[in-house]
Amino acid sequence: MLRKITVTNINYGGRKLFSVALIRCDTGAICWEPTLFLAYRAKSSLSLATLEAYSQDLILFFNVVLTSSGELDWRDISDEQMTAYIQIYLCDKKRLSEKSITRHVETLKGFFNWAYKVRLLKIPKVFTWGYDDGTPQNAAVDIGSKYVSREDFDELLAAINSSDSYIIERDELILSFGYFTGTRAAEVVDPRNFNIRQLQDKFNEASRKSCITFDLQVVGKGNKIRTIVITPELFERLKKFIFGRRARVNNGSLFCDFRGNALNRQHASKVFKNCKSLCGVGAAYRLRDKTYHCLRHTFATNLVTYCYENNRDPWLIVPERMGHANKATTIQYVAWEAYINNRIDIVKNLSLGDARKFKRDYKTD
Repeated sequence: MLRKITVTNINYGGRKLFSVALIRCDTGAICWEPTLFLAYRAKSSLSLATLEAYSQDLILFFNVVLTSSGELDWRDISDEQMTAYIQIYLCDKKRLSEKSITRHVETLKGFFNWAYKVRLLKIPKVFTWGYDDGTPQNAAVDIGSKYVSREDFDELLAAINSSDSYIIERDELILSFGYFTGTRAAEVVDPRNFNIRQLQDKFNEASRKSCITFDLQVVGKGNKIRTIVITPELFERLKKFIFGRRARVNNGSLFCDFRGNALNRQHASKVFKNCKSLCGVGAAYRLRDKTYHCLRHTFATNLVTYCYENNRDPWLIVPERMGHANKATTIQYVAWEAYINNRIDIVKNLSLGDARKFKRDYKTD
């Protein structure tokens, strides 16, 4: 972490200048790059207040870099990471005003341009510097806070704790249905959904057609029916459970107790909560504010990626799979997916006013 100190009586060309130095709190050493940049700006006879504002912007940025995982170097910052820093850290976490963020961006632009000029960078850095205080960015920030990485999801699965192999396999699938199909916590244990005999028929039909995927209808929020897809990644695990340990209870819903009785509506949420408390320190910290419903948000974001990679239209597929009555909801997933996967054209479109078009085309009912 960094702190700032004011430096006075600097001799420069017969003038007395003042500047600001950034010091590492742990070692007391000078953080040279931003300190030299501030000294360079001080030569323009900027006021102390202006220099301190610049220094505060640099402190925020370098504190994030210095405390990031993987020993990130400021020279290696990608456009995706810079976009996430502006959109998520400055806007969502720090809640800076539009004016403050604009100044912050100008400070960082000046710093990176100076770094190239004095050959601290071999090639100039090119960032989109995307910032929008409207719906796309705010929605994306919200979704970003609810996204569960694949690594953390795998840790959740590994943390299921039971001496009974039936319970372990069942609860692994309960989490997997949220992650791979976007099923809500109440839906996954709803006795109206996932009838075991219907699923057996689906697998038998898929076997005859040599398929590793099929569609299912579920009763969702407000008793609305929507279609979910059993993906290849889920197919084999589900088949093994249905024709294996689940076969000893030949009736009822897929997810039940030993006698075929429906589980409590809160069961999926409790499984998620228990698992995240048993994860490793890193995953437990990242998952601390997340719930089972975040698996649904993650599925929607990943579905947008699938659409782009397979030349499908996310504006049609995502509302259909998620069961959204209002297609405008899709914008938050498209925006966040664009930020994390560096889809510069999408970021630019959302930042340059297409939000108005989306609101018009998919206006709230």
